[in-house]
Amino acid sequence: MTSLPAGRPGTWLHAVLLLMFAYGGYETALMPGGEARNPRRDYPFALFAGLAVCTVVFTMAQWVVISVLPQASTTDRPMAAAAQLMLGPWGAGLVSVGVLVSCYGYLSANILGFPRILFALAEHRDIPSVMAKVHPKFRTPHVAILVLAGCAWIFSLAGGFQWNLTISAMSRLIYYGSVCAALPVLRRRQNVPSAEFRLPMGDVFSVLAVGVSLLLFPKLDRPALLVMAVLTGCIIANSLWATRREQISERESPAALK
Repeated sequence: MTSLPAGRPGTWLHAVLLLMFAYGGYETALMPGGEARNPRRDYPFALFAGLAVCTVVFTMAQWVVISVLPQASTTDRPMAAAAQLMLGPWGAGLVSVGVLVSCYGYLSANILGFPRILFALAEHRDIPSVMAKVHPKFRTPHVAILVLAGCAWIFSLAGGFQWNLTISAMSRLIYYGSVCAALPVLRRRQNVPSAEFRLPMGDVFSVLAVGVSLLLFPKLDRPALLVMAVLTGCIIANSLWATRREQISERESPAALK
């Protein structure tokens, strides 16, 4: 991760954006929730416990690195460099292996979670139904998994770690902000039972969250702008396709034929 000059207005905001990559992603655990036995009971505790553990681990790791390496921003391997100073070469090797295991776990979690989003969208006819295909033996959405793996491979070849990190944080800002913007609308369209959890002052938090998302949105380079343009085109094309399909289904429904 490259450092930014101190004192610039964008430095702090960029650091917060990078923290979104480190602390974000907890919502991935919700994606395979339909396969859990009792998600309403287990998921709230699991999410808060996981976020608390990650906060403690990341904070302690940052504190150790800064204490051992005052100029940690000058190296692209701060944890390994700190471990080498404290424990010698074998410590740096051990930390490097730990980082590789952590990356493997991160990718495994994404492979488990994000294809379920494509599967759910295809099930509700929001995207082509091919994404809802389930493997006859393993009972997994194998087409959606292959699509996600292919996209991850393309992005890994297209840019370095920091570029992909910025793209990831940018995409999170988009869907975090979209979900928060949708909350007031959905509250007025749907009657939420009183027994369900309802966030007090939800509209206020929604406006603040959308504002923070816009504030943190990074300045994009040309490749990132190309990614945004392709993504926007795919969203528009898919929205038009889904709308037309819904209109055709309504015209062909038994009620419409009577």
